[in-house]
Amino acid sequence: MRLFAALPVISAGATCAQTPITYDPFPAIQPGSVTVALDPFLTIPADNAGASIARITGAASDGTGHVYINSLNGMLYRTDIAGSSPTLYLDITKQSVGALAVSSFYQLGLAGVAFHPNFAGDPAQPGYGKFYTTSHTANTGTSTIGDNTGPFTAQIREWTTASPAGSTFIGTSREVLTVSGYSDEHATGTIAFNPAAKPGTADYGNLYISSGDGAYNDGNQKAQVLTAPQGKLLRINPLATVAALSTPVEN
Repeated sequence: MRLFAALPVISAGATCAQTPITYDPFPAIQPGSVTVALDPFLTIPADNAGASIARITGAASDGTGHVYINSLNGMLYRTDIAGSSPTLYLDITKQSVGALAVSSFYQLGLAGVAFHPNFAGDPAQPGYGKFYTTSHTANTGTSTIGDNTGPFTAQIREWTTASPAGSTFIGTSREVLTVSGYSDEHATGTIAFNPAAKPGTADYGNLYISSGDGAYNDGNQKAQVLTAPQGKLLRINPLATVAALSTPVEN
């Protein structure tokens, strides 16, 4: 679609009619000036009984050249930037983290993963060996924030491994934050650290969490309520206590 805008014309004579001047703010791209190529990178196998495909929603790097790909079905796969055959790094359905809420049609499940910027860095510094996931469980009424309405919650969990170079996860985990008030769609999704933040700066180690409005047809309009966590970009320091939760980012 091409858009055109009319520029006003200032005339010295009040009665002199002028033809509006138009311009195209998006000039046509000349043939051959842009080339796009798609190359096969990686195939993730079907990872759930009855599912014909994995339900991939994102990928994250640990800073060492390894890439981790999450499936809503609860699996986290490990590969590299060359697209080597994936291996199953972590299956959260086999961990004691609460039953994973997942649906073949809606958007619940293991929705995002992010690695602390010091994941494979200095063992003496905070964040070493730690990464984070967001997934969904049934609402038990014990959420950290949210109004406890809606059948589902979003859980932000910290996983700690003693061997960041390991091909499978062996370690421990803890719940960092649980947000209530979601239906079976528009919950949490992408989580990420600020890639531009350097050690010693104010934003280093802060985790950003994308939080949907909680429902496709949200009659409560939570995204418009500044005190509600839905429809916001949340920011926390996951290494701190839950009491140190930052207010939602409103930019």
